[in-house]
Amino acid sequence: MFRKIIKIVSVTLITFISAILLICFCIYIDVRVFKPKPPVLNPSIYSTMNPVETDNSIYSLGNNWIRMNRYKLWEMYIEGNAYDRGIIAGKLSEKLVKEQEEIFVSEINNVIPSKFYQKILLNGIAWFNRNLPAQVKTEYLDEIYGISQSASHKFDEYGPAYLRLLNYHAAHDIGHAMQSYKLVGCSSFATWNEHSEDSLLIVGRNFDFYFGDDFARNKIVEFVAPDSGFKFAFVTWGGMIGLALYRA
Repeated sequence: MFRKIIKIVSVTLITFISAILLICFCIYIDVRVFKPKPPVLNPSIYSTMNPVETDNSIYSLGNNWIRMNRYKLWEMYIEGNAYDRGIIAGKLSEKLVKEQEEIFVSEINNVIPSKFYQKILLNGIAWFNRNLPAQVKTEYLDEIYGISQSASHKFDEYGPAYLRLLNYHAAHDIGHAMQSYKLVGCSSFATWNEHSEDSLLIVGRNFDFYFGDDFARNKIVEFVAPDSGFKFAFVTWGGMIGLALYRA
């Protein structure tokens, strides 16, 4: 009987201490974890401009535009440096950027309805991604920051828009840590030798994990003409720049 009481007391004490440590860890993350600040950039000429709707239902901003094609897919063309492209994409697809985040957060609430567990997950991701900016090219950080200026303030309780969008782009990598739950999975391809034009290795990955029908609904076929480098096209969603292609 005495041993049983000791066991109950020990389990209770361990549970209590674990809870206290978990709370302290969450507080530590909230207060101390590195929260990246937005890049310091020269003002964009597009910051004070607004899209204009033309007669043929195309919304334009300078030489940039967005429209819905006959296949009910959005098409968008953007050009310029990374920050300008982010500002432009955010303004042209602002409705889609906000709607995409609404759907994303709604799905998170369905999967994890408990606010307590959401807090634990949020702090865990903050810790896991504490050095994220150092792993992302400056060009991508600038573009994400530009887009984030058109994001909703509705979810600022989870962090500022730039920080939220930056972490959304790392969802694939968080998924690797949770792959046994089958929450995240992206398609990819690789080709080499006689299957490649110059026999070099080409590896590509799509940011196309499935997160519900609503999340997959509004895709954008985006055409990009950067101020340096190659022109390219890819399929994306509002608020995302997810394209990766490597040659070796």
